[in-house]
Amino acid sequence: MSIGDQFFDTDPDSPLTHFVFKLDELKAHLSDARSALSNLSGEELKTKAQELGRLDSLTPQKTEQDAQQYLEDLVNQLDILIPLVEKEFEPISKRLELELSYGHISFDLLLYYFKKGEKYYYESLGDNLAFVLEDTSMDSSFRILNIHGHGMMWDGLGHVHEHRGVDIHRYPALSDLQCKIVQDDVHNELTERGRLYTAVSGVHFKSYDG
Repeated sequence: MSIGDQFFDTDPDSPLTHFVFKLDELKAHLSDARSALSNLSGEELKTKAQELGRLDSLTPQKTEQDAQQYLEDLVNQLDILIPLVEKEFEPISKRLELELSYGHISFDLLLYYFKKGEKYYYESLGDNLAFVLEDTSMDSSFRILNIHGHGMMWDGLGHVHEHRGVDIHRYPALSDLQCKIVQDDVHNELTERGRLYTAVSGVHFKSYDG
């Protein structure tokens, strides 16, 4: 959705292509709304309406019927919007699928390749660092894709969260991307490393007579 000056317009709008990056989120909202209408009532229904965008749903002025109407409207609108977005995305999706089948991906398609909420990793000082992707941005002037997310690191006492980012420049092939999807082998490697750090956490010492 639009953020900034246009967000406060009477009729805010956003390009249809913007919703391509939110397809999974839109589908999840549609599923949640349908499930809530079928299975929830009372305060639970109002809470779900708040979670799905009706921010004043839990105020005393709003009733269960208001929440139900909001969720019904949400389902109706998403039932229209999602197919439109999928149709808009179809040519891009086919092109992306074709290029990936050849082990290649054009720079302009990277925005569609990296998905919010997915796990990726990159190499830093000889170690693989994993993170959950939060957002991406494209610097068209310098042809750089900026990827941002959050991961965990060991600070000597315990695991702490930290921001992680990767800048992707030109690359000859998909396998040469600086940032890659976490596959099972990398996941197992990082999990085992984390277990090792946990096993040796705390203060260790030896004492001897000499």
